[in-house]
Amino acid sequence: DRQSSIIMAASSTAVGSNQPWLLGSPITKLIVISTIITFVIAESSKAHSEIAFDSNAIVYHGEIYRLITGNITYASTGELIIGLLSGVSILRRFEREFGSRKFVCFIFTVWFLGTMGVIVVAQLAMDDEDGGVWYSGPYLLFGACFWLFHQYTPRLHPHFFGITGFYFSEKSILYCFLMQAGAYRGWNTIIPTTCGAAAACIYTNTKLHRTVDMPNSIANIMASFGERFLVDAPPGVMAPRPGGGGRGAAAGRAGPRQRQQQQQQAVPRAQPQQQQQQRYEAFPPPPEASVEQLTNMGFEREAVLRALRESHNNLERAADRLLTGG
Repeated sequence: DRQSSIIMAASSTAVGSNQPWLLGSPITKLIVISTIITFVIAESSKAHSEIAFDSNAIVYHGEIYRLITGNITYASTGELIIGLLSGVSILRRFEREFGSRKFVCFIFTVWFLGTMGVIVVAQLAMDDEDGGVWYSGPYLLFGACFWLFHQYTPRLHPHFFGITGFYFSEKSILYCFLMQAGAYRGWNTIIPTTCGAAAACIYTNTKLHRTVDMPNSIANIMASFGERFLVDAPPGVMAPRPGGGGRGAAAGRAGPRQRQQQQQQAVPRAQPQQQQQQRYEAFPPPPEASVEQLTNMGFEREAVLRALRESHNNLERAADRLLTGG
Protein backbone atom coordinates (compact mmCIF):
# COMPACT_ATOMS: atom_id res chain seq x y z
CA ASP A 1 0.00 0.00 0.00
CA ARG A 2 2.78 2.42 0.84
CA GLN A 3 4.56 1.82 -2.48
CA SER A 4 1.34 2.31 -4.44
CA SER A 5 0.53 5.49 -2.50
CA ILE A 6 4.01 6.86 -3.15
CA ILE A 7 3.72 6.08 -6.87
CA MET A 8 0.26 7.64 -6.99
CA ALA A 9 1.42 10.75 -5.12
CA ALA A 10 4.49 11.10 -7.30
CA SER A 11 2.61 10.93 -10.60
CA SER A 12 2.20 14.12 -12.61
CA THR A 13 -0.52 15.24 -14.98
CA ALA A 14 0.69 16.14 -18.43
CA VAL A 15 -0.46 19.60 -19.49
CA GLY A 16 0.01 20.87 -23.02
CA SER A 17 2.24 23.84 -23.63
CA ASN A 18 -0.71 25.73 -25.16
CA GLN A 19 -2.78 25.41 -21.99
CA PRO A 20 -2.69 27.62 -18.87
CA TRP A 21 0.16 26.78 -16.53
CA LEU A 22 -2.15 26.49 -13.50
CA LEU A 23 -4.75 24.41 -15.31
CA GLY A 24 -6.19 21.79 -12.97
CA SER A 25 -5.06 23.55 -9.78
CA PRO A 26 -7.66 26.21 -8.83
CA ILE A 27 -6.66 26.29 -5.15
CA THR A 28 -3.06 27.02 -6.09
CA LYS A 29 -4.28 29.79 -8.36
CA LEU A 30 -6.36 31.22 -5.51
CA ILE A 31 -3.34 31.12 -3.18
CA VAL A 32 -1.14 32.92 -5.71
CA ILE A 33 -3.75 35.60 -6.44
CA SER A 34 -4.57 36.23 -2.76
CA THR A 35 -0.88 36.32 -1.83
CA ILE A 36 -0.06 38.93 -4.48
CA ILE A 37 -3.16 41.10 -3.88
CA THR A 38 -2.73 41.05 -0.10
CA PHE A 39 0.96 41.94 -0.48
CA VAL A 40 0.14 44.94 -2.66
CA ILE A 41 -2.49 46.16 -0.19
CA ALA A 42 -0.26 45.65 2.85
CA GLU A 43 2.72 47.24 1.10
CA SER A 44 0.78 50.31 0.00
CA SER A 45 -0.75 50.84 3.45
CA LYS A 46 2.38 49.82 5.42
CA ALA A 47 0.33 47.26 7.34
CA HIS A 48 2.69 44.28 7.34
CA SER A 49 3.39 44.56 11.07
CA GLU A 50 -0.35 44.70 11.88
CA ILE A 51 -1.23 41.49 10.02
CA ALA A 52 1.94 39.42 10.57
CA PHE A 53 2.01 36.30 12.74
CA ASP A 54 3.23 37.41 16.19
CA SER A 55 3.17 34.72 18.87
CA ASN A 56 3.37 37.21 21.74
CA ALA A 57 0.54 39.34 20.35
CA ILE A 58 -1.58 36.22 19.88
CA VAL A 59 -0.94 34.75 23.34
CA TYR A 60 -0.78 37.89 25.51
CA HIS A 61 -3.01 40.35 23.64
CA GLY A 62 -5.58 38.00 22.15
CA GLU A 63 -4.99 39.07 18.54
CA ILE A 64 -6.31 35.80 17.18
CA TYR A 65 -6.78 37.19 13.67
CA ARG A 66 -3.02 36.99 13.19
CA LEU A 67 -3.33 33.19 13.05
CA ILE A 68 -4.95 33.67 9.63
CA THR A 69 -3.60 36.95 8.27
CA GLY A 70 -0.01 36.08 9.19
CA ASN A 71 -0.09 33.09 6.84
CA ILE A 72 -1.46 34.83 3.75
CA THR A 73 1.25 37.04 2.28
CA TYR A 74 4.93 37.88 2.66
CA ALA A 75 6.46 40.92 4.35
CA SER A 76 9.01 41.84 1.66
CA THR A 77 9.40 41.73 -2.10
CA GLY A 78 12.33 39.34 -1.84
CA GLU A 79 10.31 36.83 0.17
CA LEU A 80 7.43 37.12 -2.29
CA ILE A 81 9.58 36.43 -5.35
CA ILE A 82 11.57 33.56 -3.84
CA GLY A 83 8.48 32.02 -2.25
CA LEU A 84 6.43 32.05 -5.44
CA LEU A 85 9.27 30.84 -7.67
CA SER A 86 10.12 27.89 -5.45
CA GLY A 87 6.72 26.96 -4.05
CA VAL A 88 4.06 27.41 -6.73
CA SER A 89 5.22 24.56 -8.96
CA ILE A 90 5.11 22.14 -6.00
CA LEU A 91 1.67 23.38 -4.92
CA ARG A 92 0.37 22.98 -8.47
CA ARG A 93 1.72 19.48 -8.80
CA PHE A 94 0.43 18.08 -5.53
CA GLU A 95 -2.98 19.69 -5.87
CA ARG A 96 -3.33 17.73 -9.10
CA GLU A 97 -2.29 14.57 -7.26
CA PHE A 98 -4.55 15.07 -4.23
CA GLY A 99 -7.50 16.63 -6.02
CA SER A 100 -8.65 20.12 -5.02
CA ARG A 101 -11.03 18.91 -2.31
CA LYS A 102 -8.43 16.76 -0.58
CA PHE A 103 -5.83 19.48 -1.06
CA VAL A 104 -7.99 21.96 0.86
CA CYS A 105 -8.24 19.45 3.73
CA PHE A 106 -4.47 19.06 3.60
CA ILE A 107 -3.94 22.84 3.79
CA PHE A 108 -6.36 23.21 6.71
CA THR A 109 -4.69 20.38 8.62
CA VAL A 110 -1.23 21.84 8.03
CA TRP A 111 -2.42 25.28 9.14
CA PHE A 112 -4.06 23.99 12.32
CA LEU A 113 -1.26 21.65 13.43
CA GLY A 114 1.46 24.04 12.26
CA THR A 115 0.17 27.12 14.09
CA MET A 116 -0.27 25.14 17.29
CA GLY A 117 3.29 23.88 16.91
CA VAL A 118 4.69 27.38 16.34
CA ILE A 119 2.97 28.75 19.43
CA VAL A 120 4.17 25.84 21.57
CA VAL A 121 7.76 26.22 20.35
CA ALA A 122 7.63 30.00 20.88
CA GLN A 123 6.43 29.60 24.45
CA LEU A 124 8.79 26.79 25.43
CA ALA A 125 11.99 27.61 23.57
CA MET A 126 11.97 31.41 23.32
CA ASP A 127 11.96 34.06 26.03
CA ASP A 128 9.72 37.08 26.06
CA GLU A 129 12.80 39.21 25.51
CA ASP A 130 13.33 37.50 22.15
CA GLY A 131 9.99 38.86 20.97
CA GLY A 132 8.51 35.44 20.27
CA VAL A 133 8.10 34.17 16.72
CA TRP A 134 7.35 36.85 14.12
CA TYR A 135 6.82 36.08 10.45
CA SER A 136 4.52 36.93 7.58
CA GLY A 137 3.84 34.51 4.75
CA PRO A 138 2.59 30.97 4.01
CA TYR A 139 5.66 29.37 5.54
CA LEU A 140 3.60 26.57 7.09
CA LEU A 141 2.35 25.54 3.66
CA PHE A 142 5.83 26.09 2.28
CA GLY A 143 7.29 23.61 4.77
CA ALA A 144 4.51 21.13 3.98
CA CYS A 145 5.38 21.31 0.28
CA PHE A 146 9.04 20.81 1.16
CA TRP A 147 8.11 17.56 2.91
CA LEU A 148 5.93 16.34 0.04
CA PHE A 149 8.65 17.12 -2.49
CA HIS A 150 11.31 15.36 -0.42
CA GLN A 151 9.22 12.31 0.36
CA TYR A 152 7.27 11.62 -2.83
CA THR A 153 9.31 12.98 -5.74
CA PRO A 154 11.60 10.31 -7.24
CA ARG A 155 15.17 11.08 -8.27
CA LEU A 156 15.40 10.59 -12.01
CA HIS A 157 19.08 11.58 -12.29
CA PRO A 158 21.05 10.62 -9.14
CA HIS A 159 24.31 11.86 -10.74
CA PHE A 160 22.92 15.08 -12.19
CA PHE A 161 26.07 17.01 -11.26
CA GLY A 162 29.07 16.53 -9.02
CA ILE A 163 31.31 18.68 -6.83
CA THR A 164 34.68 17.40 -5.55
CA GLY A 165 33.59 13.79 -5.86
CA PHE A 166 30.11 14.25 -4.33
CA TYR A 167 27.17 13.71 -6.69
CA PHE A 168 23.75 15.32 -6.45
CA SER A 169 20.45 14.63 -8.14
CA GLU A 170 18.28 17.11 -10.04
CA LYS A 171 16.24 17.59 -6.84
CA SER A 172 19.20 19.38 -5.23
CA ILE A 173 18.57 22.52 -7.28
CA LEU A 174 15.06 22.97 -5.93
CA TYR A 175 16.28 22.02 -2.45
CA CYS A 176 18.58 25.07 -2.55
CA PHE A 177 15.69 27.39 -3.42
CA LEU A 178 13.45 25.83 -0.78
CA MET A 179 16.05 26.16 1.97
CA GLN A 180 16.84 29.73 0.94
CA ALA A 181 13.16 30.68 1.14
CA GLY A 182 12.51 28.76 4.37
CA ALA A 183 15.43 30.40 6.18
CA TYR A 184 14.88 33.92 4.81
CA ARG A 185 14.42 35.50 8.27
CA GLY A 186 16.41 33.06 10.36
CA TRP A 187 14.60 31.31 13.19
CA ASN A 188 11.45 33.36 12.59
CA THR A 189 10.88 31.52 9.32
CA ILE A 190 12.76 28.29 10.06
CA ILE A 191 10.36 27.49 12.94
CA PRO A 192 7.10 27.78 10.94
CA THR A 193 8.66 26.03 7.94
CA THR A 194 9.73 23.13 10.16
CA CYS A 195 6.33 23.00 11.86
CA GLY A 196 4.63 22.91 8.45
CA ALA A 197 6.84 20.02 7.36
CA ALA A 198 6.08 18.18 10.61
CA ALA A 199 2.34 18.74 10.10
CA ALA A 200 2.56 17.33 6.56
CA CYS A 201 4.47 14.33 7.89
CA ILE A 202 1.74 13.69 10.46
CA TYR A 203 -0.98 14.07 7.83
CA THR A 204 0.57 11.66 5.33
CA ASN A 205 1.72 9.02 7.82
CA THR A 206 -1.41 8.76 9.96
CA LYS A 207 -5.10 8.19 9.28
CA LEU A 208 -5.70 11.93 8.96
CA HIS A 209 -5.45 11.76 5.15
CA ARG A 210 -8.38 9.32 5.20
CA THR A 211 -10.52 10.81 7.97
CA VAL A 212 -10.20 14.58 7.44
CA ASP A 213 -12.74 15.77 4.90
CA MET A 214 -14.91 18.83 4.35
CA PRO A 215 -18.72 18.84 4.44
CA ASN A 216 -20.40 18.29 1.09
CA SER A 217 -22.19 21.63 1.35
CA ILE A 218 -18.90 23.52 1.58
CA ALA A 219 -17.39 21.39 -1.18
CA ASN A 220 -20.33 22.22 -3.47
CA ILE A 221 -19.99 25.94 -2.78
CA MET A 222 -16.26 25.82 -3.47
CA ALA A 223 -16.82 23.82 -6.66
CA SER A 224 -19.38 26.36 -7.89
CA PHE A 225 -17.06 29.26 -7.08
CA GLY A 226 -14.09 27.52 -8.67
CA GLU A 227 -15.92 26.71 -11.89
CA ARG A 228 -17.06 30.31 -12.21
CA PHE A 229 -13.86 32.19 -11.32
CA LEU A 230 -10.84 29.88 -11.02
CA VAL A 231 -11.08 26.90 -13.35
CA ASP A 232 -9.76 27.47 -16.88
CA ALA A 233 -12.01 26.19 -19.62
CA PRO A 234 -10.42 23.58 -21.88
CA PRO A 235 -9.24 24.91 -25.23
CA GLY A 236 -12.27 24.88 -27.48
CA VAL A 237 -12.62 24.14 -31.18
CA MET A 238 -14.53 26.61 -33.33
CA ALA A 239 -17.46 24.47 -34.48
CA PRO A 240 -19.83 25.35 -37.36
CA ARG A 241 -23.11 26.86 -36.25
CA PRO A 242 -26.04 28.25 -38.17
CA GLY A 243 -26.62 32.01 -38.24
CA GLY A 244 -24.88 34.54 -35.99
CA GLY A 245 -21.82 36.56 -36.85
CA GLY A 246 -18.09 36.49 -36.45
CA ARG A 247 -15.88 33.44 -36.80
CA GLY A 248 -18.70 31.03 -35.95
CA ALA A 249 -20.76 32.21 -38.90
CA ALA A 250 -17.73 31.98 -41.16
CA ALA A 251 -17.22 28.39 -40.03
CA GLY A 252 -20.89 27.67 -40.71
CA ARG A 253 -20.48 28.85 -44.32
CA ALA A 254 -17.44 26.62 -44.90
CA GLY A 255 -17.71 24.04 -47.66
CA PRO A 256 -17.65 20.25 -47.13
CA ARG A 257 -13.91 19.98 -47.81
CA GLN A 258 -13.08 22.80 -45.40
CA ARG A 259 -15.28 21.32 -42.68
CA GLN A 260 -13.59 17.95 -43.17
CA GLN A 261 -10.16 19.58 -42.75
CA GLN A 262 -11.34 21.37 -39.60
CA GLN A 263 -12.60 18.11 -38.12
CA GLN A 264 -9.33 16.37 -38.95
CA GLN A 265 -7.37 19.15 -37.22
CA ALA A 266 -9.68 19.16 -34.19
CA VAL A 267 -9.68 15.39 -33.61
CA PRO A 268 -6.41 13.73 -34.71
CA ARG A 269 -6.88 10.20 -35.96
CA ALA A 270 -5.16 7.40 -34.10
CA GLN A 271 -2.25 5.91 -36.00
CA PRO A 272 -2.52 2.27 -37.04
CA GLN A 273 -0.48 -0.19 -35.06
CA GLN A 274 1.75 -0.92 -38.06
CA GLN A 275 2.73 2.76 -38.43
CA GLN A 276 3.33 2.98 -34.68
CA GLN A 277 5.63 -0.04 -34.82
CA GLN A 278 7.58 1.52 -37.71
CA ARG A 279 7.95 4.69 -35.69
CA TYR A 280 9.42 2.71 -32.78
CA GLU A 281 11.86 0.95 -35.09
CA ALA A 282 13.15 4.32 -36.33
CA PHE A 283 14.64 4.94 -32.87
CA PRO A 284 17.52 3.01 -31.32
CA PRO A 285 16.68 0.46 -28.61
CA PRO A 286 16.32 1.82 -25.06
CA PRO A 287 19.65 2.24 -23.24
CA GLU A 288 20.24 -0.46 -20.66
CA ALA A 289 21.18 2.17 -18.06
CA SER A 290 17.74 3.80 -18.39
CA VAL A 291 16.03 0.41 -18.22
CA GLU A 292 17.95 -0.51 -15.08
CA GLN A 293 17.19 2.82 -13.41
CA LEU A 294 13.45 2.51 -13.99
CA THR A 295 13.29 -1.16 -13.02
CA ASN A 296 15.05 -0.26 -9.77
CA MET A 297 12.07 1.98 -9.04
CA GLY A 298 9.87 -1.14 -8.97
CA PHE A 299 8.47 -1.31 -12.49
CA GLU A 300 8.35 -4.43 -14.69
CA ARG A 301 10.96 -4.65 -17.42
CA GLU A 302 8.42 -5.03 -20.23
CA ALA A 303 6.52 -1.97 -19.05
CA VAL A 304 9.78 -0.02 -18.81
CA LEU A 305 10.80 -0.98 -22.36
CA ARG A 306 7.39 -0.06 -23.72
CA ALA A 307 7.40 3.30 -21.92
CA LEU A 308 10.89 4.14 -23.18
CA ARG A 309 9.94 3.26 -26.76
CA GLU A 310 6.80 5.36 -26.58
CA SER A 311 8.83 8.24 -25.09
CA HIS A 312 11.59 7.98 -27.72
CA ASN A 313 14.05 6.91 -25.01
CA ASN A 314 13.37 10.06 -22.94
CA LEU A 315 13.91 8.97 -19.34
CA GLU A 316 11.75 11.64 -17.70
CA ARG A 317 8.80 11.10 -20.04
CA ALA A 318 9.06 7.35 -19.61
CA ALA A 319 9.04 7.71 -15.83
CA ASP A 320 6.01 9.98 -16.08
CA ARG A 321 4.19 7.39 -18.24
CA LEU A 322 4.94 4.62 -15.77
CA LEU A 323 3.90 6.69 -12.76
CA THR A 324 0.64 7.83 -14.34
CA GLY A 325 -0.14 4.42 -15.80
CA GLY A 326 -0.09 5.82 -19.34
